[in-house]
Amino acid sequence: MKVEKLLAASGAACAADALAARQYAWLSPAKIDYRSHSVQIARESCVILLSFLNRRASLASRIDLNSGEITQSDGVLGMITPAERRALSAFGEHIWRHGARRDGLIIDAGPFVGASTLALAEGLRRSGLTERERRERIWSYDLFRTTRGMSASFFGPDGPKAGESFRALYERNLAPFSDEVRVLEGDIAAADPPDRPVAILFVDILWNWASTLSFSRTFYPKLDPGRSVVLHQDFSYPYYPWLVISMGLLRDQLPLARTVPYSTAVFDVRRRLRARDIDDPRNVGVRRALEIYDYFIGLMDGYPRGALALGKALYLASHRRTSEARRLVAEVEDRHRDEPLVLQYVKSILNYARLADDGAARPLDEVSGF
Repeated sequence: MKVEKLLAASGAACAADALAARQYAWLSPAKIDYRSHSVQIARESCVILLSFLNRRASLASRIDLNSGEITQSDGVLGMITPAERRALSAFGEHIWRHGARRDGLIIDAGPFVGASTLALAEGLRRSGLTERERRERIWSYDLFRTTRGMSASFFGPDGPKAGESFRALYERNLAPFSDEVRVLEGDIAAADPPDRPVAILFVDILWNWASTLSFSRTFYPKLDPGRSVVLHQDFSYPYYPWLVISMGLLRDQLPLARTVPYSTAVFDVRRRLRARDIDDPRNVGVRRALEIYDYFIGLMDGYPRGALALGKALYLASHRRTSEARRLVAEVEDRHRDEPLVLQYVKSILNYARLADDGAARPLDEVSGF
């Protein structure tokens, strides 16, 4: 029986509507009018259930993300977790046997000193692709310039200072896999775009509205429906509303498939995208943006759910809706009181709300980034 018929026969729409009502009950700082939202909630929830029942059609869901080996990557400094490294390695190894084009590129956008590149390369080397096929299969984009945050939190007093290059460290880490990697240093907006379809698009580089739009219009059209995956490493990070909103606008073409602890979200590619199909997330109204936040929060559990809810609170504060933002923060604090990784963001978000009350808060894309 087709999944659609199974859904209709089981009355899943009603069950999904009831489930959605429970999920959405705490998401908005204002009361939700379920009479006006019920049709939308039912529709979105049925899409979720359909996706769950039809997981075997999802490329991202067919690969065991815990199967990746990270012998090299595990010992390298980085901003990604062991689980994220294993997931990258697993995709690099197995995606070719699950429908990805054999000539598809791997894009590593924002590798820092190479933890993500190494994980992808380790998997690629075990993939069964020949040495010739693997050559420069990974395109790695980065400015390779140290920020104040990197210097203070990662490199320390003996490492590169703000403004200095860390490419030499990256190349040292990647030495065993240098043949597999093409390094593109500089502003990704001005770099060479992919010259063929992309199988794996790993993104950890979207620090503002403009870069998100430019990147999306350049790279998403290179994705192959049913044969590519997108991994956004910062998706659940509360400080990047442009990423959440932009993916919300594209959720029919790039549906959320799964998450990886802690902040990575994996998206399948359902339909081909053209650059002109991709809207500027800056043009999205507040009401629509909040609906997008609610949609994604409703799909999450644990850390991603709490972090995204705090991201919604920060977005509210950035629009001077600080009372609503504080109420939502309080709800998150109560719901996630035993999750310190969620609560670590509370102080900074409340501080931003205070600055917004005083008219002193800067735009989020001027204060985010690392």
